[in-house]
Amino acid sequence: MKKISITITHLIRNIFVFFLAISLPMAFMTPNFKAIHIDGHYWLRVLGVLASIALPYWLSQLHTYRRLKRFKLSTRPVIGLLILLFIWQLIIYLPLTLEPVWDPGVIMQNVTNPIGFFYFSWNYNNTLLLTIERLLYHLLVPGLFTSLPHALLFANAIIIDLAVFNMYLIGNRLKDRQLGTILFSLGLLFFGLSPWVLVFYSDTLGLYMLTLLILIVCQLRRAHMYWQKLSLLLLYTIMALIAYLLKPTTLIFSIAVILSMLIQAGRTNNLKQNFSRLFIGLLLFLTVFAVGAKYYHHYIYQDEKFYVSGQWRNLDPELRLPPTHFIAMGLKGIGGFNGRDAAESYQAKTYQARDQLNRRKIKQRLQQYGIVGYFNFLFVKHHNNVANGNFVWDGDRSFTFKNNPAHQSKLAQFSMSFNYSKGHARPIMRFLNQVTWIVLLVLTLLSAFTGRVKHSLVLQSAQLAIVGQMIYLLIFEGGTTRYLFMWLPCFIICGYYGALVLKNCAKLNLFPKKEKVAKLHISS
Repeated sequence: MKKISITITHLIRNIFVFFLAISLPMAFMTPNFKAIHIDGHYWLRVLGVLASIALPYWLSQLHTYRRLKRFKLSTRPVIGLLILLFIWQLIIYLPLTLEPVWDPGVIMQNVTNPIGFFYFSWNYNNTLLLTIERLLYHLLVPGLFTSLPHALLFANAIIIDLAVFNMYLIGNRLKDRQLGTILFSLGLLFFGLSPWVLVFYSDTLGLYMLTLLILIVCQLRRAHMYWQKLSLLLLYTIMALIAYLLKPTTLIFSIAVILSMLIQAGRTNNLKQNFSRLFIGLLLFLTVFAVGAKYYHHYIYQDEKFYVSGQWRNLDPELRLPPTHFIAMGLKGIGGFNGRDAAESYQAKTYQARDQLNRRKIKQRLQQYGIVGYFNFLFVKHHNNVANGNFVWDGDRSFTFKNNPAHQSKLAQFSMSFNYSKGHARPIMRFLNQVTWIVLLVLTLLSAFTGRVKHSLVLQSAQLAIVGQMIYLLIFEGGTTRYLFMWLPCFIICGYYGALVLKNCAKLNLFPKKEKVAKLHISS
């Protein structure tokens, strides 16, 4: 059994390396390096490459770890920084608050005017978001805020900031305050300061839920008493269910955790006891998850009502979109959203007719591609799935189709210059975002070479989740790095372990400077 577990571990590592290795060059082929004109685009791309190499090289130097050793914060300063972050988010982004013109906007419109019978019948997975927004509306509007978009920005800022704080707690549970401070800083950089705070949607809520699930896994590994483990498992299951109802793809992380636990159990000596405990835990997880999902689906189809054609109607389960719809859509163009495919699926009268329609599309499109053509398509699609370190913020149509007042305050103009796609400072942000994303991809790739580490369950689960999401985006609707935004916590955790590889290189003096550097023992 040990040999099988070791073989599976090596297989997962090789698949992980493959996906990250092909993602890295794609990240260099991005319009974000063409945003600033310095005697043409060529020199800016060279500058991006040099910056992306310089940062990992800096991490391979001994003096870096002398400084990072003192880089640690206690809980109070972290909370203080989060309060400052929250104030910054409100000051900078409140002037830009708009009603999105895609799915988040449709959900917002139905908070006070429930007319989206067809939309929520097609996309029943967004009903929990609607329930949450209704609750926030009754709590915050009117009162603290005069409009729902402002209230949702307020709530979204809290959610993202809590996700950043969870990164600090994860680092503390994995090792110590130093690691907590590092993960906190990276979370602050990659999603704490992100303009996606403007869009209250499943991407940001899924991000928070993912950090919470990782934190529970860390706590689960520290628990010694069996009743503690069962209690944490029950808590994890409830949170995983909520995460699934908000963003179904979060289930990928739970699958990754289960697979990692099975692999690790196969490498121990007491196989019978470990597998029996895992079986009990898995049975509890599946039972609670299935019962909870079934109860929620009963609720949305029996109690959720919408006003259509002069009468109140329950959602129609026959109108829901089948998985084949998203597979067929993922085979067209760049593999992203396709309005024509969506319209044809909407026109089908029943779930079965909709499913059969998309099965025919899948078969037809695969035949048209052929083997070579299909792999070429996957290459292009994967490029669109992973390359843009901006996470396609500039593709948010809210700022394309919504007209803004001609007169804006100085603060609003400052914020627009950095966050609007045509803002004069936006190209600089695109360039910096791309460099940091490339560095994170490099460190994530290096995490495959850490060997066995103390908290390998969390690392292997994060690696499996990244691979699972990348494969999912190749099969289903993808075509945009927005779908990777939620998975940044997994990339950040892998990135830390990748930095440990560079740290070991520094200890071995594999990247020496010209001057002689005294050997320094650095604990890992």
